[in-house]
Amino acid sequence: NDFQSRFGTSDLSGTLEVATEKNTPQFTGILNAEHVNFRELSTPGDTPIPTEVLGAVNGNLKMIFHQANIGEFQLEGLIVDAKLHAGLFTVKDVQGTLFDQKSSYGNFQGTLDLDTTKPIPSVSGQMTLRDIRYENVFSDVRFVNPKDHVINLNAKFSSVGATVDTLLAQST
Repeated sequence: NDFQSRFGTSDLSGTLEVATEKNTPQFTGILNAEHVNFRELSTPGDTPIPTEVLGAVNGNLKMIFHQANIGEFQLEGLIVDAKLHAGLFTVKDVQGTLFDQKSSYGNFQGTLDLDTTKPIPSVSGQMTLRDIRYENVFSDVRFVNPKDHVINLNAKFSSVGATVDTLLAQST
């Protein structure tokens, strides 16, 4: 089923198919957007992880956002390939370009696993930032030719918690 919608300044469209023949409903979808403002789509305050919902449905979702606003920074060419199965939400690949209003910070790629099968949900993953310009990371340091100096950063992270704020606050 095709759909098209607008939430504030965000435009969303795509296809979503739901099969209910089995005990656990199965969905497959592709979500597209020219622009998504995540601040408009999020709720204020601490949000509980919907463990019952995530355990009650299985599916595959691909998201392609040409521009995404995540607050201070923006993402361009955001592509997310995700799978949900028996309470395990896996982002097999997320990639795009990170920038602010002045310039590009660099490219990113990563993975993420959200496990809601245990009494306290856990999240883990990895993120790689490539071709990050030094002056964006070390703003107090003066470089002769800052565009000639780029770095690559690799990070792994994990956390446990029943709410989004707890997961973010306790991440290591």
